[in-house]
Amino acid sequence: DALLSQDFTLPEALDLWAFDYGEGTITEDSVVASHSTDMGDGSMALDINWGSGSDKLMWSRSVGTEPLDLTAAVVRLDLYVPQSYVDDGNMGVKVFTKDESYVYGSLGWNGIGALSGDSWNTIEIVVTEDAFDFTGTGYDSTNVLLLGLEFVANGKAADVGGTFFIDNVEIIRQP
Repeated sequence: DALLSQDFTLPEALDLWAFDYGEGTITEDSVVASHSTDMGDGSMALDINWGSGSDKLMWSRSVGTEPLDLTAAVVRLDLYVPQSYVDDGNMGVKVFTKDESYVYGSLGWNGIGALSGDSWNTIEIVVTEDAFDFTGTGYDSTNVLLLGLEFVANGKAADVGGTFFIDNVEIIRQP
């Protein structure tokens, strides 16, 4: 049972995603999102202009008109990672959510160095209480409004770059 399912076959799919938060040198102007057919039938290309090893970007979308209950759900997405990030090995990406009070909940760390470079990687998280590596005070996973990706430089060299591609974003209720 799909609670949310999005691919990027149509360019309009990008309109659902937006800058959520930046840290370090990252601002809304540091990021260019575009529709790309370079990696199949369509994906979101994300170019990040890094300025320091302490930069962080949060990129998110609404889950719909009503909050979602993530109890017994699976969050899945495909992420294309450039080899340069894998070679550097410092950076990480997190899947995050925000509840109806905009309180943050992080669904774990995915070290880029452990992913395949110049390749698609499927990130899949079974949502349980233990899946969250951080939640803000009062976070409620039964009333989620936003789903996003958090790109964390984590000491990577500022000149390490390349385009990330994102596709097939899903939240599925487990049977």
